[in-house]
Amino acid sequence: AMLACRSLVAKAFNPQRGISFTGIALQKSRLTSFDRSLSGAASPLTIVEKDADKKVAILRMNRLPSNALNLSLMLELTEEIRKLEDEGQVRGMILTSDCKNIFSAGLDLLALAGTPEESLRQFWTAHQDLWLTLYGSPLATVAAIQGATPAAGCMLAMACDYRVMANKYSIGLNEAKFGLIAPTWMQQNMVNLVGHRQAERLLTRGELLEATDAQKIGLVDEVVPIEDLMEAANREVLKMISVSDKARAMTKSAMRFDTLDQLRNLRDMDTSWFVQFISQPDIQAALQAYIEAIKTRKQPK
Repeated sequence: AMLACRSLVAKAFNPQRGISFTGIALQKSRLTSFDRSLSGAASPLTIVEKDADKKVAILRMNRLPSNALNLSLMLELTEEIRKLEDEGQVRGMILTSDCKNIFSAGLDLLALAGTPEESLRQFWTAHQDLWLTLYGSPLATVAAIQGATPAAGCMLAMACDYRVMANKYSIGLNEAKFGLIAPTWMQQNMVNLVGHRQAERLLTRGELLEATDAQKIGLVDEVVPIEDLMEAANREVLKMISVSDKARAMTKSAMRFDTLDQLRNLRDMDTSWFVQFISQPDIQAALQAYIEAIKTRKQPK
C-alpha cells in the first residue's frame, strides 16, 4: 500500500512548488463556463480568486440559489481543483460559496428524476470524481462554510483538510431523512472525522448538527462569527502551507490512501448500486413529489 501511495503522491505532487507563503491580497478571475439551466441569464458556476503571489486560491461555488450539485457544477469544480494543482505556484485552496446562507444544498435531486440510466451513470461518475479529486488533493484545503451544509454539501466540506464554519448554520449527512443512503465512501469519510459510533448515529438518524455541536465531535474544526470566516480560513491555510508541501502531501496521501482506494477499486459497483437504487419506483416517486413541492412553493400567491 505504501508503494502505491508513493506512486500516487509522485504523480500528484509538483516538486517545483516553493515553501514560502504570503497573505491574501485577492484579485478576482471570473471563469468562462456558464450554466443556463436555472434562469434565462447566464452566470458563472465558479469564481476563482488568488493572492498576490498566487500561493493561495479561493474557489467559490456560484450556482444560484443553493449550489445544488448538478453535472455541470461537479465537472467544473473538479476541473478547477485540478487546474490549481497543475499550476505549480498554488499551494493552498479555500473552498466556499457565493450563495447567501448556503454552502451547498447537496446533489441536485431535480437531475435524478426520470433520468435515463446512462445519464445517471455520468452524473454519479462526476460525483465520484469530485470527491476523489478534493479528498486526494495534494493542496492544503480549507472549507469556509458560510451557510447550511446538508448531504453532499457536507461531503464537500468533509473532503477538505480543515473546516471553519459560521456559527448560525447546520451541517450533516441527512440523506436517511429523505429515504436515501449516503454511499459507503462518504460514510467512511465521516467515520475518519468523528469516529464510527458518532458517524453511525448521525447517518442512521439523518441528523444535521448546529455548528457548535458539530465542532464538539470533530465534524467541524472551528466555529466563528460569519464576519470572521474568511480571515479564519486564511489563517489556517497559511499555517498549513508553512511546512514542506512534499511532506504534507505525502502524509495526507498515506493517511487517506485506504479510504480513497475503497472507492477507486469499486467505482463500477458503486455506480451500478446508485443507478439501481435511484431508479426504484418508490425513490422516483419521492423525487417527483419533491419536484412538485418545489413547483408549488414557486407559484405566486
